[in-house]
Amino acid sequence: MSAVPLNFVHMPGFARFLREQKLEAFVKKQLEIARADKIPLLQFFVSLSDEELLKFGMASATDLLKAFETNSMEAFIERSVQSWQNNQLPVLGKEQIVAEDITSISAMRRKAFRFFLPEYTPDTPTIFHIIDELDTYLSAFETVSFNTFLALQNAEINQINETLRSSNASLAEVQEIARLGSFEWYMQSHEVVMSPTMLALFELEGKSTLQEFFQWIHPDDREKVKLAMERSYADPAGVYECEYRYRRSGPEKVLWSRGIVSFENNKPVKMRGTVMDVTDRYQLISRLQESEELYKQAQALTHIGNWAWNIQDNTVSWSDEMYRIYGLEPQSEQITLERFSSFIHPDDKDRRMQEIADALRTHQMSEYHMRIINPDGLVKTLRGRGELVLDANNAPYRMLGTCQDITVEYKLHQELRRREEKLVELNRFLEQKNTELQKKNRELESFNYAISHDLQEPLRKIQVFSSMLQGSSGSTPDRQDAMVEKIQTAATRLRKLITDLFAFSFMLPNEQAPGETADLNEILQDVRNDYHLIIAEKQAVIHMDELPVLHARPTLIYQLFQNLISNSIKYAREGVPPVVHISYQKVHGSAVTGIENIDRYRQYHVITVADNGIGVEEKYNERIFNLFQRLHSREAYSGTGIGLALCKKIMDFYQGFIEVKSKLGEGTQFIVYFPEK
Repeated sequence: MSAVPLNFVHMPGFARFLREQKLEAFVKKQLEIARADKIPLLQFFVSLSDEELLKFGMASATDLLKAFETNSMEAFIERSVQSWQNNQLPVLGKEQIVAEDITSISAMRRKAFRFFLPEYTPDTPTIFHIIDELDTYLSAFETVSFNTFLALQNAEINQINETLRSSNASLAEVQEIARLGSFEWYMQSHEVVMSPTMLALFELEGKSTLQEFFQWIHPDDREKVKLAMERSYADPAGVYECEYRYRRSGPEKVLWSRGIVSFENNKPVKMRGTVMDVTDRYQLISRLQESEELYKQAQALTHIGNWAWNIQDNTVSWSDEMYRIYGLEPQSEQITLERFSSFIHPDDKDRRMQEIADALRTHQMSEYHMRIINPDGLVKTLRGRGELVLDANNAPYRMLGTCQDITVEYKLHQELRRREEKLVELNRFLEQKNTELQKKNRELESFNYAISHDLQEPLRKIQVFSSMLQGSSGSTPDRQDAMVEKIQTAATRLRKLITDLFAFSFMLPNEQAPGETADLNEILQDVRNDYHLIIAEKQAVIHMDELPVLHARPTLIYQLFQNLISNSIKYAREGVPPVVHISYQKVHGSAVTGIENIDRYRQYHVITVADNGIGVEEKYNERIFNLFQRLHSREAYSGTGIGLALCKKIMDFYQGFIEVKSKLGEGTQFIVYFPEK
C-alpha cells in the first residue's frame, strides 16, 4: 500500500459534510467534470440513463466518503484494487481500464472536492490542510492504481507469450501430423532454412542448399521444378507451386510445394513456403483412375473430365466435367457415339473417327487432339488419352479415358509459333543489316587506314632521319643533337595529336543500339585493371560507390571515365599518393544549380569523380573542356589537351552535362549528369 499512512485529521469532517448535505450535488459535479474532460471511462456508461448514472455515482461516492470519515482509506483502496484485479468492477472489465483513466479520475475528484471547500469552511488554514490531505490520498490512489495496471499488463503479456509458445508447439505438432513442412530459401546465399518436419521429409539435418535439394528430386521432375521457380520469379505475386517426386534413402515420395517469392528492386531475394507429403493422396488418385466406379472422385482431384464408351450397347458415360467441356449441363442427356461425333469440328471429324476405328483394330490408343463446336458455337481444342479394355476373348468391349480443354494453351501455342515465325523474319532482317554494317565498317577501316598511314608516314620518316642525324658526327655536335632532340619531340607530339584527334573525330556513332546498357561498376573495374601498373606506381587509391546501369554504349562510357581517372592520377600533388573517390546519387533536374539548359522536369544519374590532386584555378574551370586546351607545360605533365574535350563530346551526345569544381591545391571534382532514360 501507500508509503505514507492515510490517517487524516481534516478530511473526515469534510467528507461527512459532503455525504450528509451535498452528496447528489457532489456526484453531479463529478459527472459534469468527467464529461467536460472527456474521461475515457465514460464510453462504457453510455447505455445508462442519467438517472441510472446518478444512482450509480451516489453509491460509489458514498463508499468513498465513508472511507474518509472512518479513516479507513487504505482498506478502501485495497478493496477497489482487488475488485479490479478480480474483474469484479461494475459495467466494465479490468482490461478496459487504461493509464489515462487513472490520472483523469484523480483530476476529476480533486476538482470536485475543491469546488465544495468554500461551502464547507471559510477558514483558509483548514482549507489548505484539507487540500494537503486530499493530495496525499490521490497520490496513494495513483501509486497503487498504476502498480496494479502494470501488474495486469505484465500478466496479459505473459499470457500472450504463453499462448504464442503453445501455438508454436501446436503448429509443430500439426505439421508433423499433416506431414507439412515449412522453409525459407535465401536466394543470394543459396541457403535453405527448414522446419523440423521439412528436414524429416527431405531426410536432411540442419541447413541445406538448393543444389543438395535438387540432387534428390526425380530426374524427370527436375526441369518441372526449375520451370515452376522461374515462373514465380516472373509472376508479380511471386506464387510458386509444384508437385514432384523425391527420394533420398527411403521410399520414393510425392511432394507438393507452394511458396511466395519476396522481391527487392524487382529481383527475387527470398522464397517462403511449405512442402507437404502427398504420397498417399497421389497413390489414391492412381487407384481411383483404375476404378470406373470412382472416376468422379478422380476427376474432382485432377480437374480433368473422364469418359467411358460401352461398345456393345453404344452408350457413353461422361463425368460432369465432360458435359461442361462440351457446353452441356451435367448429366442433361444420354450420350452416344453418334451424339459425341456431332460435336467434332468438321475438319477433324474424319481423322478422329478413323483413330477410334484403328484403336478397335490394333487394340492400341495414344494421345489425341481435336476441335469441337459447342451448342453455342464456341470452338474448343481438346486433348485426351484413352485405354481399350478387352474381354476374355481378347475382344474390345469398352473404351475409356480422360479429356482436357486446352483451348487457351492451344491458342498460346499458336501465338508462340506466329511469333517464332516473326522472329525468324526479324533475324533474317538483322543478319542482312549486319552484313551491310560489316561491309560499311570494312570500308571505314580502309578509309581510316589510308588517312592514318598518309598522315603518319612523313612523321616516321622525320624520326628515322632525325635518329640518323643524331648519330652522325658533325662540326657542332651539341647544337646538332639538341636540334635533333627537338625534332623528335615535336614528331612524337604530333603523332600523339593525330591519334587523339582521330579518336575525337570518329569515336561517336550516329545512333545507339536499342536496349544497349553500360554497367558502370564493371566498366570502372575494367579501367582500374587497365591502369593497374600506373596505379601501383603512383600508389593511387580509388574508392567506388555502388554505381548504376546506364542506357549507353559501354565503349563510350569507358573512354569517359578512363580520361577522368587518368587525369586524377596524372595531376597528383608532388609526394602525395592520389586518392580518387567515385560517388553516385540520383537527383531531379530542378534541384541542380549552376548548369544552363538542364531539364528541370527530368531525373539525372549524377556521378562525381573527386581527387586530392593539384587542382586548377576556378577561372579555368570552363576552358579545360576546350579542344587542345592545356593549363600546364608539356614538360611538367604529358598529354594533348583532347581528353577532357572528348569527355564533353560524349556527354553532349547523351544530352547530359559535365562540370568541374576545383581550387588550386585543393583537388578537383568532375561531375557528370546522365539523363535517366
